[in-house]
Amino acid sequence: NRRLAEAALLIYGDYEGDDSPEFVCAVLDSNGGSIEKDVLCFYEGDTLYERLPDAEREDYILAGWYYADGKEVGEKDTIDEDITLSARWFKDINLPFVDVAPDSWYYGYVGDLYSEGIVDGMTPDTFEPAGSVTYGQALKLILLSSGVEPNDTRIAGNHWAQPYMDIAIDEGIITEDFCKDLNAAISRKQIALLASKALGLTDKSGKSPFVDTDDLNVMALYNAGIVEGTTESDGLTYYYPDSSITRAEITTIIWRIMNY
Repeated sequence: NRRLAEAALLIYGDYEGDDSPEFVCAVLDSNGGSIEKDVLCFYEGDTLYERLPDAEREDYILAGWYYADGKEVGEKDTIDEDITLSARWFKDINLPFVDVAPDSWYYGYVGDLYSEGIVDGMTPDTFEPAGSVTYGQALKLILLSSGVEPNDTRIAGNHWAQPYMDIAIDEGIITEDFCKDLNAAISRKQIALLASKALGLTDKSGKSPFVDTDDLNVMALYNAGIVEGTTESDGLTYYYPDSSITRAEITTIIWRIMNY
């Protein structure tokens, strides 16, 4: 990488690229934003997150810094080799929802999807972030964000989400026994099945980072940087496969699918 070679030459006088083994560099792509430095150098094993800059971009909010494989840089991540990171952005908009505070962790996800017409509120001024997501809602959101759109229009008397269920079955994404009630709350394990199949993810390798599941569809989403689980006070990371998923939580999945 040209920028990494330039950094080694400037800082260490390293013309060959092999005279500075104790140091590694991160090249930063602000992706339309502005930053003071686009190359940062570290000792091997240094914590990465705390030194990353707060990039700025007019009318946008920084969503985070991301690796080339699509995973977001975490607070405890360390750097052991030269890497390239890219900034991702949320649109900076004024949401009409009184229950989505600007300092909530999901504000940017909701705002970005709302601005694109992908999610809406349960009422004109409430989003109900803690509300459970139904099978019907999950089918529509995940299929559309994955580029799968139903061909049939809604048939009178059928559930509004039935065309999404039908196209998912026709495309081989799910089987007919996937859902018996489109109004029922969908589990996080079923979300993983639906999303991984809709995206056609095949990399299910590696040891599960989650103490409560080794499900292959969850692993596929983890490897793609679409789910990351919850690290609790015991230091362990959980996926909670049998729990329902909230409206706030699914916005992160949909946003990451669309940026995959």
